[in-house]
Amino acid sequence: MICSNERLKCLRIGLALAFLAGCRSAMENANLESVKADADHGNANAQLLLARCYEHGTDATQDDAKAAEYARRSAEQGNTDAQILFGSYLGRGFGVKPGAEEAVKWYRKAADKGDPLAEYAMGQFYASGRGVPEDDAEAAAWWLKAAGKGNVEAQFSLGQHYLNAAQRYPTNSAEALRWLHKAANGNSSSAMNSLGYAYEHACGVPQDMNQALNWYRLAAEKGNARAAANLGCLYLDGRGVKRDLIEAYAWFKLGAQSPVGRKYLLDYEDDGLLDKEQLAEANQRVEQLRAQLSNRNGSSSGDH
Repeated sequence: MICSNERLKCLRIGLALAFLAGCRSAMENANLESVKADADHGNANAQLLLARCYEHGTDATQDDAKAAEYARRSAEQGNTDAQILFGSYLGRGFGVKPGAEEAVKWYRKAADKGDPLAEYAMGQFYASGRGVPEDDAEAAAWWLKAAGKGNVEAQFSLGQHYLNAAQRYPTNSAEALRWLHKAANGNSSSAMNSLGYAYEHACGVPQDMNQALNWYRLAAEKGNARAAANLGCLYLDGRGVKRDLIEAYAWFKLGAQSPVGRKYLLDYEDDGLLDKEQLAEANQRVEQLRAQLSNRNGSSSGDH
């Protein structure tokens, strides 16, 4: 099953960045007092803008409670973005008492109007059982709605859902690959990693270690720790590539934020797989890879 808490965390971060950018853009042509006057007179858009500004302290003193209050006012008037924002506040207890069921209620209002971000979030709630009974089929139904509208996170979640089910229902393999490819084309490193897994373990496709290596590398180059660790495993075992303990160590080091990466780094230490000179060479390789990835990612767009 997908790690829904982590995906919802990413969703909240994405929302925060988008809302902050919108707040700054809007405030270029308006001052806080005029926005507040409009908000207090019932303007839903002004209320949403004010919520964003109080959340981030943009042209206003940061105030969690005020952010939540204005988001609620706007949401109650039917503003879709405000419903999502207030739902996110409820989900994490930002300026308001946390409540998963209440969060779901506001996300559902936006989702019922066809908002793909809210539809994706509804899928996450059903996948994790937060605020609603856990229901994989219901989660997939919401992801399908959002994925069809181009939401990359939903495309990945749907593809992963089908991939997880492919062992029991092989007919799901084609759908898994279709949605994972769409998400990968949308720059999702998680989808790229899952495609690497599919080719490594012959999930719905003939085993192809070259394809597995390629997808893992693409994901790892975008900073995906799990993919970096998977790539390290291929070098460690000599699967699809020549066995290379130094290269494997370097990728495990880059994937140290993942459980697999941490495990193998400890194995290197416990088993003494590298001598002192090799370890120095491996750490040089780590820095070389970090520099290469930093340069590459610095000139590319953000990843999902």
